[in-house]
Amino acid sequence: MVEVIRTVDGLSAIEADWRSLEGDNCMRVFQTYDWCRSAWETYLSRCGGSLYVICWRRNEDSIVFPSYIDRKGILRFIADDDSDVCDAVYRGGSNHHVAYREIAKCIECEKGIRGVWLQKLRPGGETANYLGVLLPGAVVYRDNAFSWVRLAPPGGFVAAQTHMPSKDRADLKGLVRQAGKYPLKMFSSSSGDAFPMDAVVSLRDAMRSSGRRPSDYLDDSRLDFMRRIYALGLCDVAVLLCEEAVVAANILLKKGGRVLSWVFLYTDPKASTLLYANCLAGPRAAEGDVFDFGVGVYGYKIGTFRPELSITLSLRYAKGFVRRALAVLSADIRFLKDIVKSLRRKGGAS
Repeated sequence: MVEVIRTVDGLSAIEADWRSLEGDNCMRVFQTYDWCRSAWETYLSRCGGSLYVICWRRNEDSIVFPSYIDRKGILRFIADDDSDVCDAVYRGGSNHHVAYREIAKCIECEKGIRGVWLQKLRPGGETANYLGVLLPGAVVYRDNAFSWVRLAPPGGFVAAQTHMPSKDRADLKGLVRQAGKYPLKMFSSSSGDAFPMDAVVSLRDAMRSSGRRPSDYLDDSRLDFMRRIYALGLCDVAVLLCEEAVVAANILLKKGGRVLSWVFLYTDPKASTLLYANCLAGPRAAEGDVFDFGVGVYGYKIGTFRPELSITLSLRYAKGFVRRALAVLSADIRFLKDIVKSLRRKGGAS
């Protein structure tokens, strides 16, 4: 049976079901109840869209589709712009064909939905696998990529990178040694630390004034969201100091032993690599099994840390021929953007 949740009270009614699914190792922090409800209440509900969370249940099994309809009538995942990997919320290991057939029918029959854009989908996740087939004429294409490394005990990170050539390990060891000159302070609500709002705002303002970020970057509603998920224990904040001045900060999302670099703020671009090195190998290294660099496989991350890699996917679906043609066009535009980026990188290298 499919139920559509359109109100915050409705979210409260399915909270227990939602939380019971969060223990699955495939689920990221972006699929948690706290993340989605916090995003909706602090900023997304003010953007002109409407809540549209699909909940499917049968016997002891359930699936939550944490979505909303934006002001253009497009069904999207909640907070997709601020998330790195998206998917439905489910317990893996089952055949969910019937469930997603009913979810697809629900989407097709909803008059308020003109189209679907589900971005940053996890490869192998149920959303891409099932709705990519069951929504007629859906287009699925690569939209981004992310990277991660395995964490090691403090002091053992460089030695654990056995896949690296010896020269790369030597360069990484030198970087770690250099980073050790810059103190790293970790803020965590579980340790009773207040959210370091002054440091975050100062760095944000510096990035705005330098032109590295637009003038509306991290507005007050986003800061409220950040502070809220910090209080809920979904993130820590790593702050890098130079002569007691804050030069960089990284908001680190946490779930199931996975630490994800979410929002990065800095006064000097070089400070980002130093902060990463401290998080991975310093005495106050991040605690967990995996350190995820998040979406965006920038050259300095790949070249310095040689991380594991994966792509993310977008699914586009539209009602009517014209909108379906535009969905195909969106995939072509994304492909062309990747070509342009590649040519620019080659031009810079030459």
